[in-house]
Amino acid sequence: MTAIERGRTLLLAAIVTCTGALPCLSRQTKTDELIWPRLLERANLEIRWQHDLPLVKSESLNRLFLIEDRLYALTSQNYLFSLNRNSGGMVFGTSLAAPGLVVPGFRLYDDGLIAAIGNELVEIDPNTGQRMLSRGVDFGLSCLPAGNTSFFYIPGADGRIRVIRRSDVVKLFEVAAPSRSSITSVIASDDLVVFSTTAGEVVAIAPDSPKRLWQFNAGGRIIGPLVRDGRMILAASEDTYVYNLDAKPATRPIWKHQTAAILNKAPRVTRQYVYQYVNTKGLTAIDKVAGTLVWQVPDGLDILAEAPGKAYVFKEKGELVVMDSLAGKKLYSVNVTPASLYAANLTDSKIYLADKKGRVVCLRPTR
Repeated sequence: MTAIERGRTLLLAAIVTCTGALPCLSRQTKTDELIWPRLLERANLEIRWQHDLPLVKSESLNRLFLIEDRLYALTSQNYLFSLNRNSGGMVFGTSLAAPGLVVPGFRLYDDGLIAAIGNELVEIDPNTGQRMLSRGVDFGLSCLPAGNTSFFYIPGADGRIRVIRRSDVVKLFEVAAPSRSSITSVIASDDLVVFSTTAGEVVAIAPDSPKRLWQFNAGGRIIGPLVRDGRMILAASEDTYVYNLDAKPATRPIWKHQTAAILNKAPRVTRQYVYQYVNTKGLTAIDKVAGTLVWQVPDGLDILAEAPGKAYVFKEKGELVVMDSLAGKKLYSVNVTPASLYAANLTDSKIYLADKKGRVVCLRPTR
């Protein structure tokens, strides 16, 4: 263990012994707060908690991920912090990978957090941060692996998905799209596995065999990740459309929504809406059932959270916009700079923001 790691370990131990995130915040001065509380009052928001992560010299916070009840923060040195998203309390901190290696993201399957690190499939214990599995592969990974209770699905840059049994890490079979194009996304459950390609294919296979169940062809590259919501599979394509496909089977779309721009981000799906970032146009809210345009926020980057009748949108240059989601009108806006990082919350009304210095804040509506 290096001197830097020893110092961080001691600081983490001190943080974990803190009785809660709110007492920790109360010991800070106003100059330490990421967002001045008085600014939030106009938008009927308040700070639920703030946590200052123990970054080392020359390290910065790069990304936030929200997965179920945990908020994960990844630094420029590939150090991973896990926080309880409700209280802000530290769950663990661990050195995930060597600095410089690309970590595209994480997925929680069964009792493990799956990540692709370089040419390794890694499974992490979400309670301790310890590695439960590390399997090197002799091919490049094209996107984030997927998994269900029985198998891992590892997408290679050569256009093939290797299917690995979880119990003994034995490869069972491989599968590829008819075009042999590179895989852009793979999602898995115990009843269905679906993957997409740069050629615009969306292919569903049986979870335990290479049997193809159905295939849909879009007019351009599918932007990963695919999103499954019950029987719906949402896909954004470079052909300018957002597609809503029926998982059983997708012979034709339930609906398709044209955005009039080449898409470069995947959609976000909530109970009522599909949110799609559209280059040069902003964030678009699409009715999930009808596939029709509801409203648009120019320069909007992403959805932060929803509350009854409201949607919270993160805009360029650190602006938080509160939308009346039924009327499609802007209610308020708040300058939340220097917050430049966020995690999209698709399940409740809590808002998660952070800055490069490692200050992470949770906001919540007051009414």
